Amino acid sequence: MPENTTLLPLPAEPLLDLLRKEAEEHDLECTQTDGWLDLSTQYGIISARIDDGAVLLRLSSETEGELTVLRDAVNAHVSGQFVPKWSNVRTGRPPNLTVLRLAGKTQISPSFLRLTLSGDTHRLTGAGFHIRFVAPAAGKPHWPRIDATGRTIWFDKTPLPHRPVYTIAEVRAGQADIDIFRHEGGRTIAWADSLEVGDPVGVLGPGGSGLPEANRLSLWGDETAMPAIRRILSEAPEDTVGKVTIAVRDPDDIFLWGRRGFEVRWLVRSDPTTLAHAMIADRAGADKAYLWFAAGAAETKIARQHAAELNIAKQRRHIAAYWT
Repeated sequence: MPENTTLLPLPAEPLLDLLRKEAEEHDLECTQTDGWLDLSTQYGIISARIDDGAVLLRLSSETEGELTVLRDAVNAHVSGQFVPKWSNVRTGRPPNLTVLRLAGKTQISPSFLRLTLSGDTHRLTGAGFHIRFVAPAAGKPHWPRIDATGRTIWFDKTPLPHRPVYTIAEVRAGQADIDIFRHEGGRTIAWADSLEVGDPVGVLGPGGSGLPEANRLSLWGDETAMPAIRRILSEAPEDTVGKVTIAVRDPDDIFLWGRRGFEVRWLVRSDPTTLAHAMIADRAGADKAYLWFAAGAAETKIARQHAAELNIAKQRRHIAAYWT
């Protein structure tokens, strides 16, 4: 298992408290063993312990690509105080970067634009469903690189400095579909609208959450979760059953899709918490089905409170904020 370590000459307790807070906010498992505080994430484990007044950090992941994601996250958190120098770094282009080409764009509903990307897509069939877009500056297809300290160095003037996370809706031989939710002022949709067939598109991943390991599912999501729900329904084993509830703003975004063994219900949102309140009324998860919920941060907070009240174990739930 690939690992990186570094020693941070920073006050220990504030950093350890930050890890505990991240665990609470993102519904992650946090344990303490033999002096190590271990935070288990979708990309691997962040371990920390006090070492002579400083903090020794150890990152471990299943792949070099996921390790890069963890390292970037830690670097971003401490960048204003210290520049870590990590051990065992593989320099050069990030191992989880795949450069594809735009094969086509389709407005599949009023709120969704589908990008079809072509190229070497076999790397996108990993356990995780999520990728980050990497957009080169206009006319300059330069890609990020990892330096000797373990930092990812980005090019200047990219149209997507925030590197947004999206779900791979479907992967086929040589092609992948990624659906982008269209909303006012969105930088990603503005960038996607500007793309032309043949333009290079970089993706980092896949990683993050994937297919729930359960044979009975209770799936809840808003528009931003629709690609992930579509992927779960298409890849779940044949004997998987459950219920799907999706809340949309525009009735024209309702798709006539589903699969055998699943009841699909659509809600037209009347207020920002329509989905969460429907989940509470349904007592989702009380029947021992795996609870999967993804929407905005406000509804996600309600969903976590619901899971706590019903004592739904972390092994039987996935609750994620897809936007703020």
